[in-house]
Amino acid sequence: MVKIKEFNIRDHKEKIVVFIGFSIVILAINFLFYKPYVQWSEKNQQVEKFVLDIRKEKTIGEAVEKRYKRLEEELEKEQERVELFKNRVVESSFLNIVKFEEYISEMSQKNLLLLDTIGRVERVQETDKIYIPYVVSGDIGKILEFMEEIEEANEKKVSLSETGLTLEIKEEKARLICKFSANVLEKKIVTEVESEELIPLSRVVRERVKEIKILNYNNKKYIILKKVSGQSEIFFEGKIVIFQGKKYEIITKNSEVFIKLTE
Repeated sequence: MVKIKEFNIRDHKEKIVVFIGFSIVILAINFLFYKPYVQWSEKNQQVEKFVLDIRKEKTIGEAVEKRYKRLEEELEKEQERVELFKNRVVESSFLNIVKFEEYISEMSQKNLLLLDTIGRVERVQETDKIYIPYVVSGDIGKILEFMEEIEEANEKKVSLSETGLTLEIKEEKARLICKFSANVLEKKIVTEVESEELIPLSRVVRERVKEIKILNYNNKKYIILKKVSGQSEIFFEGKIVIFQGKKYEIITKNSEVFIKLTE
């Protein structure tokens, strides 16, 4: 073993130079090649990961977009179905109570039946559904035909099977006690004659009008207003009424009753 005090640099000059040169080469390789390569490799991996993330997000985005379009198409179809259903309901509904009662009256007359009693209107809240109690009498066979025609009619959906009914039979005569149900829109029929000067008489009456009848008696037309409350009010053509501080004359036109401004 060589002692430090006896160490002679000249004797180890070549080894020292080789060692220093080798160290420089190692450091140069480390700083010039290895470190840049490691950094490049890390950056390349980051870029590849970023590209993969982009592709993944793009795939997810495309899937979400397709799902959104599909949901949008389904929503449009559902809206079309709802709109179609609404139209069908409207088509099978009655414009108002008067039209409903006229329909039941026509069906009963067709089968030679009598409407003995018409009850108060029962409404289902937040819907157009109504129930009206009826008592119908006549021949048992005609009543059964009447019931069948009501249930199977295509133009208007009227039902008497949603609630209980009673069929009383005495020999060949019978009496049907039931509730008819239907959708009633409570819309007014707008006519061409309605204007600022011609106003429906029903607007003058404070209570809701159920039915208006016109009767000819002694060359004079009388108008009978039946209210939903069950009360009635009688007018005649030519009578002067006050509406919103102005004078109006009661007139009839096209089987309808109006008030006409006179001043």
